[in-house]
Amino acid sequence: MSRIFTFLILIIIFSCQSVKRNNLFLEKKIPAEALRNDINFTYQKLQRFHPNLYWYIPKADLDHKFDSLKTSIREPLTPNEFFFKLAPVIASVNEGHLRLRSIGRKYSKSAQKEMKSKKPLFALMDYKIIDNRIFVKENKENFGKIKAGTEILKINDENVSDLVKKYRKLYSSDGDNKTFQKYFINLTFFNYYTIENGYLDSVKLKTVCDKVIEEVHLKRQKKEEKKATEEKLIPKITADQKLQDYDPASKSYNRSFKFLRSDSSVAYLKIKSFSATYARKFYDQTFRKIKTAGSQYLIIDVR
Repeated sequence: MSRIFTFLILIIIFSCQSVKRNNLFLEKKIPAEALRNDINFTYQKLQRFHPNLYWYIPKADLDHKFDSLKTSIREPLTPNEFFFKLAPVIASVNEGHLRLRSIGRKYSKSAQKEMKSKKPLFALMDYKIIDNRIFVKENKENFGKIKAGTEILKINDENVSDLVKKYRKLYSSDGDNKTFQKYFINLTFFNYYTIENGYLDSVKLKTVCDKVIEEVHLKRQKKEEKKATEEKLIPKITADQKLQDYDPASKSYNRSFKFLRSDSSVAYLKIKSFSATYARKFYDQTFRKIKTAGSQYLIIDVR
């Protein structure tokens, strides 16, 4: 029993140290020379491993972008400050599956517990980004009596239009295709804002509706005791649901498999999204079943 207790204490200590190390790294500024070396390293890896790096951008143009970025780095930057410099250059390759990811902050168990006791700050309302403008699509809880259709002009004194333009440069789709961008910015805008500004408990919004400009303070709300209890009562996801990457929000599976005929001659694989969660295990098991059954046909549905 004492060994188990000691082991648990060690896990807690190492976990806390890991959180501390990660967050200290995010706050520490990296020398400019080291950042320029990272830029060289990045381009070398892209040239070595990307199968068609210059499909959508001429080599001379991409060379110029990387050289210009190196020239612009004159002061030390934190990792995420550097992210906002390097990501647009990588996005300029114009290949939808190529994207730079930032390093997120880690939180202790107690901090995570505190977060779960509150509603997400920006999730109090639903939003729609059109061009470089953000509108409130729905305000289910009637927070601040903000009407649907209200435009958010500023967040903490920063122009929303400037933020949208900045965040649009961090990713791309294939070539000149713009269909993907308008959906992706709606999904990621507040994620990027949190990367820049951290986990906030409140923000100041400048809004306009019916030509009336107002200032609204958006504050993170405590979850009602009833709702928090209901969340605890939500059934745990089973092993089979994990394998099919079950999404509790939509109550649907991101992938599923079945035989369409009793003789197993036709196999049917539905892929809603190419998520990585348990993907290798799922596909391994699926194709083993198909092989064992001796199926003649396989329908792969990616609609």
